[in-house]
Parts: sequence; C-alpha cells; structure tokens
Amino acid sequence: MKESMWGYMLIALGLVVITIIVLVQNITTTQEEDYYLTREILESSMIDAIDYGTFRSTGEIVMIKEKFVEVFIRRFAESISGAKEYTLEFYDIKENPPKATVRILTNSGETTVSENAEDFSVDLNTYLTGILETTDSYLAAKSAFCRENPGEAVVGIDAIGGCDNTNCSKICN
Repeated sequence: MKESMWGYMLIALGLVVITIIVLVQNITTTQEEDYYLTREILESSMIDAIDYGTFRSTGEIVMIKEKFVEVFIRRFAESISGAKEYTLEFYDIKENPPKATVRILTNSGETTVSENAEDFSVDLNTYLTGILETTDSYLAAKSAFCRENPGEAVVGIDAIGGCDNTNCSKICN
C-alpha cells in the first residue's frame, strides 16, 4: 500500500508541475511576442511616416503623427492573430525628432486549473518608446544650417561634409 501511495503522489506532482509549466510558458511567450512585434512595427511605422517633402528641402527627419498612428494600427492588426484582445495606447508622439511611445495591453489567456477553481489570467503590459535618428553628418549639418538660415541656398558649404557647388544647390524652406 505504501508504494502505491508514492506512485499516486508522484503522478499528482507531475500534473501540478506540467500545469505550472504551461501557465508560465503562456505568460512569457505572449510577453516576448508582444515586445518584439511592437519593436519591429514601431520602427517600420516611424520610417513609413517620414515627411519626405521636409526631408528633401531641409534634410530634417520629420514624422507625421497621424500617418504614424494609422500605419502602426494597420501593421499591428495584420501581424496578430484574432485569438487575444489587445488595447493600443499612444503617448508622447513628437514629429521632430521622430519619437513615439506605445503601450500594448493584453492578457495571457484564461486557463482553468480545475473545475471548481477560478480562471487564471495575467494582464500583460508592453510599454515601448522609439526615437528615429540618423548618424549622417551631411543631413545633420544641412539641417542645422537651414534652421539658422531659412530661405538661403546651401551652395558652397564645405562644413557640411564633402559638399560642392553642384550637389548642394538646394534652398532651405
């Protein structure tokens, strides 16, 4: 009889361990998926929302707020499955320099451990901030020059970095 009780306890312990592993795996997988998905969509949406008219005239990277939100929601909706409910919140969207903060709320999914126990669910909160910047010295110098001298031509400014009269004849708007 003693040996059979140890066998039952071992089986019960195995079921408890498997249940805990499934719950923890569901929480960590969902959180990791949300983080990487948000990071990739945030970066690509910021790039898609760049105002190329301003970029061509002044060299500054400026983002259009409305376009960013629209593109982010569209890309996020295309990338997720319909199995979970998500809430998107946008904070601190700046056009110049392009910066956005996104918060995604979801839960790990409901899991019932036993028939008479309540559902087990964990709320997950992914909060990510992205800043789009460039390390191109030509764009930085042209942008600084155009901020200081609006309406002037950029011709002949060697401090911009390798700029001669032929390829720097744009006017700052």
